[in-house]
Amino acid sequence: KPLTFCSALANRFSYLLLILLTCLSGQSALAATTAQVEGWFEKKGALQSVPCWFEKESYWPKINCYHMKVPQDYALQNDIMIHFPVVHIDRPNKYITHPPIIHLGGGGPGSPMQLDSKEDMQYFLDRQRDLALNSFRDFYVIDPRGVGKQSSHALNCDEYVSSIQTILAKKLNTEQTLTQTKESYRLCAERHRALGIDFSQYNSLNVAHDVEYLRRELEVQKWSLLGISYGARYAQTIAREYSDVIQSMVLAAGTLSGVHYGRHYGRDFAKAFQRLLDHCLKNESCTKDMPTDAIFWKQVEKLETNPIKVEVKPSNSETSLTMMLTGQRLLDVMFSSLYGVYLYNNFTPIIKSLKAGDIEALRDPIEDWVAFETQLDYADASAAAHYCYEKYPFIDYGKAIADAKKLRPILAAVVTSELKFLKQQCIDGTWHNQQAPSEEGEAIITDIPTLFIHGRFDPVLPFRYLKPQLKNFKNSAVLVFDGHAHNLFSSSNHCSTSIANMFIKTKFERPYAKQMKRVHNTIDLMASSAGKQLCQTSVSTIKP
Repeated sequence: KPLTFCSALANRFSYLLLILLTCLSGQSALAATTAQVEGWFEKKGALQSVPCWFEKESYWPKINCYHMKVPQDYALQNDIMIHFPVVHIDRPNKYITHPPIIHLGGGGPGSPMQLDSKEDMQYFLDRQRDLALNSFRDFYVIDPRGVGKQSSHALNCDEYVSSIQTILAKKLNTEQTLTQTKESYRLCAERHRALGIDFSQYNSLNVAHDVEYLRRELEVQKWSLLGISYGARYAQTIAREYSDVIQSMVLAAGTLSGVHYGRHYGRDFAKAFQRLLDHCLKNESCTKDMPTDAIFWKQVEKLETNPIKVEVKPSNSETSLTMMLTGQRLLDVMFSSLYGVYLYNNFTPIIKSLKAGDIEALRDPIEDWVAFETQLDYADASAAAHYCYEKYPFIDYGKAIADAKKLRPILAAVVTSELKFLKQQCIDGTWHNQQAPSEEGEAIITDIPTLFIHGRFDPVLPFRYLKPQLKNFKNSAVLVFDGHAHNLFSSSNHCSTSIANMFIKTKFERPYAKQMKRVHNTIDLMASSAGKQLCQTSVSTIKP
């Protein structure tokens, strides 16, 4: 499942995860002082051992589970206490004491790690074997505050899930869809507020404090940070606030603190589709059905006028749902699918299906998208709280909307509707009216050894934004995978986790690491002999 998804505010459309506009009203929030935060850290016993909430297999490594209790607001001494889950995978050899690794969650923000069952945990161990097992380190994984079934206050919006099932059955454009979801978000916010939730406290800075509090409770001297998607933003905030305790960072498909992606949201959204279409036009078998990209856009516009009624059965439902597939919804489905490479590998049959007036070649992406739209454990309110606090204040909304109007009409309709809705949600107080201080909009500058892992096809965090930022990371390397998009670290791409493990071990100090640093200059690791050598590690499923 993609580890970075969209903000709940905009019908969870995945491409809006990084729409960072401006809040035209609101006030700067007063962050807790260092003395206030340190006062909390001095309180011991916040980490509580609990029985694991999933069954364990006998052949797994030793796994411990915890609840980490933290204040909702570090500036208050008598605020409500919340907890977030911690899973600890014990190192296999107690005589080897390398600094541990902490995985900072599923991205989003708001996407849970979903380590809620034996099957979930097995899947995670299979995908993260090199880091969680072969690194000979203690490995910790969390869901940050407000996220996941095991959190004390999961900021999910069941109201949205209930409403979207009805909305999808109607022929609505993006603007109409968002108008109908507005009430569900208001009800969601009211429900959480009645439980004492202060949405302004769900942000990257407080997550950084939470992680540092956890480190002290664990009595860990130093550790390495693994930040995937928005988890990379958490890692950079931790590095800014607590640099002395960080050994290294691995940032996979990561959000960068100093990059305000939403300034060019419309352009990036359009370019993601153009990249897909250009890929098809270079493929002879694909161009037989789509000799020009105008054919694709003609089919999209045709669906907007005459949508197809689709019966879908998403993986998280035992019953089928009815959906009217309009042109604008097709764009939502396809952009979500561009987090992976399914469309690149299957675009020829997709074009044939669209021209024939059916959707069979798109059924998997459609059902994946509907599954996400109806996912009950996605923390919509946490996503909204983060964005209104630490992203909106740093973007020129007027310019973003003006640029979006220059796009192809159907793209402009989607983008401008989303931008207006997101802006209104932040400034009308649905979630909160607090704005982060300017520091939260600035890039960090660090000499902490940092490995960036990126997919060249990433539609939501384009690689071109990373290159100018490398000057701020004085001791860094970059691995770019041509055959992957945003989900490269959560897919079966074991090469990325193998190299991450090697990087954490060596930090450029051994021969393989020196080869990798040289590859940084040419960007393409996988095209080099060094890359092929680094990726020869054999990875297999954990089994009895």
